[in-house]
Amino acid sequence: MIDQAAAHIGKQLAIHDSYEFIEKLLKAKDNWLDLSDDIHDVTSFYKTQVTTWRKMLDALGEFANNREALQQDLAAANTLKELESIRDNPAPYV
Repeated sequence: MIDQAAAHIGKQLAIHDSYEFIEKLLKAKDNWLDLSDDIHDVTSFYKTQVTTWRKMLDALGEFANNREALQQDLAAANTLKELESIRDNPAPYV
């Protein structure tokens, strides 16, 4: 996402004609708004959720040694599966 944002910004800044700059900016308004939302989501994640995220990762590491036993209990197996699903989500902050 950061590479995509940088590329988007770089393309816009490469336009030197002010009229064309504004025209392209307005034409890509929805893309800029989407980018703003994405940046807000990531920023919010790191300001408010990163501590919880780290605790979850630590817990999953601790559970790894007892994975077989946890799989025997349906509630524990479902919870473990849900935590792993959250961990493996490429955009958990959305």
